[in-house]
Amino acid sequence: HAMIEGDEIIYHDRYNIGVAVDTPDGLLVPVLADVDEMSLSDIARQMGDLVARAKDRKLTPAGLSGGTFTISNIGVLGGDFANQVVPRGTTAIISIGRITEEAVVREGVVEVAPQMPLSATFDHRALDGGAAQRFINELRANLEEPALFLAE
Repeated sequence: HAMIEGDEIIYHDRYNIGVAVDTPDGLLVPVLADVDEMSLSDIARQMGDLVARAKDRKLTPAGLSGGTFTISNIGVLGGDFANQVVPRGTTAIISIGRITEEAVVREGVVEVAPQMPLSATFDHRALDGGAAQRFINELRANLEEPALFLAE
């Protein structure tokens, strides 16, 4: 939630999430502003609206700027992992791969379970690797147990 400008680290006071959208005219990254102040249902509704407007080329320049973190859902295109480049103005991007059914071992028993790969790139000039990994661990825990997203 920072950016590098020259030799300076500039910390943002807002959480604006850029969402990569594959459109007929190429990749666009509309921005959900102030997501930390939204409910999950608000985020879902606004993201659906942004994606639709991106595909219809109905976004304003303001709707495409100000992101502090980027999410790319490569899974919708059949992708698993990506070696992504951190977008200008941000210090991190995470890609979500396609969900597949795979054999997993839980408490010594092999079972089939949905698996979703995540890949992330962080600008280590602004983010410590340990903090970045703790973020990924927390995200993973929340994705494995969605009720955690609702916990305060």
